[in-house]
Amino acid sequence: DYARADEIFEELSDTYDVNVDDKKGEWALLYEEYLLAPDTAFVPEEKVQIMIGKKLGERVLARKSRDFALADEIRDELLEEFLVEVDDRTKEWRILQPEGGRWADDGKEEEDINLITK
Repeated sequence: DYARADEIFEELSDTYDVNVDDKKGEWALLYEEYLLAPDTAFVPEEKVQIMIGKKLGERVLARKSRDFALADEIRDELLEEFLVEVDDRTKEWRILQPEGGRWADDGKEEEDINLITK
Protein backbone atom coordinates (compact mmCIF):
# COMPACT_ATOMS: atom_id res chain seq x y z
CA ASP A 1 0.00 0.00 0.00
CA TYR A 2 2.04 2.91 -1.35
CA ALA A 3 -0.33 5.59 -0.06
CA ARG A 4 0.06 4.33 3.53
CA ALA A 5 3.83 4.09 3.10
CA ASP A 6 3.91 7.72 1.93
CA GLU A 7 1.84 8.76 4.99
CA ILE A 8 4.28 6.99 7.31
CA PHE A 9 7.23 8.57 5.51
CA GLU A 10 5.72 12.06 5.90
CA GLU A 11 4.94 11.48 9.58
CA LEU A 12 8.47 10.27 10.29
CA SER A 13 9.91 13.26 8.49
CA ASP A 14 7.59 15.96 9.85
CA THR A 15 7.13 14.70 13.41
CA TYR A 16 10.40 12.98 14.24
CA ASP A 17 12.87 14.51 11.73
CA VAL A 18 13.70 11.06 10.36
CA ASN A 19 14.72 10.64 6.75
CA VAL A 20 14.25 7.28 5.06
CA ASP A 21 16.32 6.23 2.05
CA ASP A 22 14.21 3.56 0.34
CA LYS A 23 16.88 2.63 -2.16
CA LYS A 24 19.49 1.91 0.48
CA GLY A 25 17.06 0.67 3.11
CA GLU A 26 18.48 3.18 5.63
CA TRP A 27 17.09 5.84 7.89
CA ALA A 28 18.78 8.71 9.73
CA LEU A 29 17.87 11.43 12.19
CA LEU A 30 18.33 14.75 10.48
CA TYR A 31 19.90 16.42 13.53
CA GLU A 32 22.20 13.62 14.61
CA GLU A 33 25.47 14.86 13.21
CA TYR A 34 26.06 18.59 13.78
CA LEU A 35 25.82 20.78 16.90
CA LEU A 36 25.74 24.55 17.31
CA ALA A 37 29.29 25.70 18.09
CA PRO A 38 29.80 27.49 21.41
CA ASP A 39 31.64 30.34 19.68
CA THR A 40 28.77 31.23 17.33
CA ALA A 41 28.25 34.96 16.74
CA PHE A 42 24.51 34.70 17.25
CA VAL A 43 22.07 32.08 18.54
CA PRO A 44 19.05 32.09 16.23
CA GLU A 45 15.51 31.53 17.43
CA GLU A 46 14.37 27.91 17.69
CA LYS A 47 12.32 28.03 14.48
CA VAL A 48 15.40 29.09 12.51
CA GLN A 49 17.57 26.48 14.25
CA ILE A 50 15.10 23.83 13.10
CA MET A 51 15.30 25.09 9.51
CA ILE A 52 19.10 25.01 9.66
CA GLY A 53 19.04 21.56 11.25
CA LYS A 54 16.89 20.20 8.44
CA LYS A 55 19.28 21.58 5.84
CA LEU A 56 22.22 20.07 7.73
CA GLY A 57 20.36 16.75 7.77
CA GLU A 58 19.85 16.91 4.01
CA ARG A 59 23.57 17.62 3.68
CA VAL A 60 24.44 14.61 5.85
CA LEU A 61 22.31 12.38 3.64
CA ALA A 62 23.90 13.81 0.49
CA ARG A 63 27.37 13.11 1.88
CA LYS A 64 26.39 9.57 2.91
CA SER A 65 25.11 9.03 -0.63
CA ARG A 66 28.44 10.38 -1.89
CA ASP A 67 26.64 13.21 -3.69
CA PHE A 68 29.30 15.75 -2.81
CA ALA A 69 28.10 18.29 -5.36
CA LEU A 70 24.71 18.43 -3.62
CA ALA A 71 26.38 18.55 -0.19
CA ASP A 72 28.49 21.51 -1.33
CA GLU A 73 25.41 23.21 -2.77
CA ILE A 74 23.59 22.85 0.56
CA ARG A 75 26.66 24.15 2.45
CA ASP A 76 26.76 27.20 0.15
CA GLU A 77 23.03 27.75 0.58
CA LEU A 78 23.40 27.68 4.38
CA LEU A 79 26.16 30.28 4.16
CA GLU A 80 24.24 32.52 1.77
CA GLU A 81 20.82 32.28 3.41
CA PHE A 82 21.68 31.99 7.10
CA LEU A 83 25.38 33.00 7.41
CA VAL A 84 26.05 29.46 8.64
CA GLU A 85 29.54 28.04 8.47
CA VAL A 86 29.75 24.24 8.67
CA ASP A 87 32.82 22.57 10.16
CA ASP A 88 32.84 18.93 9.07
CA ARG A 89 35.93 18.15 11.14
CA THR A 90 34.32 19.08 14.47
CA LYS A 91 30.73 18.37 13.36
CA GLU A 92 29.67 21.88 14.40
CA TRP A 93 27.92 24.81 12.76
CA ARG A 94 28.09 28.47 13.68
CA ILE A 95 26.52 31.75 12.68
CA LEU A 96 29.11 34.18 11.34
CA GLN A 97 29.25 37.88 12.11
CA PRO A 98 27.78 39.78 9.13
CA GLU A 99 30.48 41.53 7.15
CA GLY A 100 30.45 45.21 8.01
CA GLY A 101 27.48 44.76 10.31
CA ARG A 102 26.26 43.48 13.63
CA TRP A 103 23.50 41.33 15.03
CA ALA A 104 20.84 43.32 16.79
CA ASP A 105 17.74 42.40 18.73
CA ASP A 106 16.65 45.72 20.13
CA GLY A 107 13.35 45.63 18.23
CA LYS A 108 14.02 48.66 16.02
CA GLU A 109 13.27 46.99 12.70
CA GLU A 110 13.82 50.17 10.71
CA GLU A 111 17.44 50.27 11.87
CA ASP A 112 18.35 46.58 12.16
CA ILE A 113 18.47 43.80 9.63
CA ASN A 114 18.19 40.27 10.95
CA LEU A 115 19.97 38.36 8.22
CA ILE A 116 18.85 35.06 9.73
CA THR A 117 15.21 35.63 8.83
CA LYS A 118 15.57 37.84 5.77
